[in-house]
Amino acid sequence: MEKKTRVLCLHGQGTSSEILRIQLAPYLFRLQRELGLEFHFTNGRLRCDPHPSLVGIYNGETYQNYSWNDDHGLPTEENKVAVKEAFSELGKVLERDGPFDGVLGFSQGASCTCGFLLNNERIKAGTQTDFFRFVILFSTSGIPEWETEDQETCKIQVPSLHVCGEADTEWFQDSKAVVDRCEDGSAELIVHRGDHSIPRDRPTVDKVVEGIRRLLERSREVNEP
Repeated sequence: MEKKTRVLCLHGQGTSSEILRIQLAPYLFRLQRELGLEFHFTNGRLRCDPHPSLVGIYNGETYQNYSWNDDHGLPTEENKVAVKEAFSELGKVLERDGPFDGVLGFSQGASCTCGFLLNNERIKAGTQTDFFRFVILFSTSGIPEWETEDQETCKIQVPSLHVCGEADTEWFQDSKAVVDRCEDGSAELIVHRGDHSIPRDRPTVDKVVEGIRRLLERSREVNEP
């Protein structure tokens, strides 16, 4: 039997792994059937209030990986501790449930992925490909880091696909800017007409699936001798 390509999936703030499955529904079957991907979903480490869009329509538990200022301001010491604990917890997930070939993150899940890779690059905790061989990011809500001397040189080196909506009034520019934190030639950007969400319309789903196909090809070129 051909080995499946395992992908860790990280949800957004105030949601859950169950909700992310629903958000990804137009993609999962196609990616499993056409590209041989196998998905592993996990909840964030902290329970929290549901995202405002879920109030009154979802009664399950909701989670987040960390708390952060809502005003795009400088992080507090409490924020910094929470982020470091989130990175530590993600490392434990990799040890417990891995290894994984890739990671897929939405919103805070995408942000946590970026911060985790950059943080491990700074502390030299192995190469980034020790953790993931490719990265899929939907609507990244910034990168949880604070001013460091190496912000301009510390890069995401893993091949990546970035998907963001031009109608995302809060995070569109931040989501696009993550591409600049990637090694030259390693990232592809897909912009759709939607908001801060995982696009579900057929034309965009087709475009993203093909983008993931190209991502896997780039990953093989980089990671296989």
